[in-house]
Amino acid sequence: SMANISLCGSCNKGYKLYRGRCEAQNVDSERSEQFMSLETELDFQDLELRYLLQKMDSRLHVHTTFISNEIRLDTFFDPRWRKRMSLTLKSNKNRVEFIHMVIGMSMRICQARNTTLDPSFFVYVNPFSGSHSEGWSMPFGEHGYPRWEKTRLQNSQCFNWTLLLGNRWKTFFETVHIYLRSRARLPTLMRNETGQGPVDLSDPTKRQFYVKISEVQLYGYSLRFNPDLLRSAVQQVNQSYAQGGQFYSSSSVMLLMLDIRERINRLAPPV
Repeated sequence: SMANISLCGSCNKGYKLYRGRCEAQNVDSERSEQFMSLETELDFQDLELRYLLQKMDSRLHVHTTFISNEIRLDTFFDPRWRKRMSLTLKSNKNRVEFIHMVIGMSMRICQARNTTLDPSFFVYVNPFSGSHSEGWSMPFGEHGYPRWEKTRLQNSQCFNWTLLLGNRWKTFFETVHIYLRSRARLPTLMRNETGQGPVDLSDPTKRQFYVKISEVQLYGYSLRFNPDLLRSAVQQVNQSYAQGGQFYSSSSVMLLMLDIRERINRLAPPV
């Protein structure tokens, strides 16, 4: 009929028939970049990343806010009981048009001479601003996941602790929570102490347990993100489905959403 004169009966290769019109079957990556940019000039190879992290290259520095009620940087403390510190971007207030990737982490820890401490870290990552239910714990050394690398500084009791995630394990982050607890054999008289009081550097029986963290640094980069455009696209798909469009799943917008989801899932935390 004249009403259907503009409708297609079939489509060329690379296109799908959708409600009488031919639409691209494969998603244009440039369209995905309008919603979320997942490519950057800082996408180095792992060997390059390792070299840059060893040099602590400022191009990879992520400027975060250090938060802790239990630790002050460059000040000795007793780590025999769990201490917590966080590095956060607070992007939900300051940089809502960006998402952030972490590719590595470093800490400089100084210990007293003849120490019997062996620092142990538990790291919890919150990928986006929101509840902790979205977060996950870094499984150091499991299923190929990297471990901390410890390097002693020359003529010093300080060590650089470095974690290189690289391209395989890089992931989104908003806040990184670091829990420090040191493994040590304690004298019987010290096992019931709380470890919450001020440190006493003049007492040699306790001084051997004290440490200080002089620097904590995250490495990574930021990617542009358009939340309004993505929200609008999701609403468009929902409206198409609500109106009973049985072929809605082959629409270009839906294919675009699936492409973005697949690209994000590649950066999901390890199971």
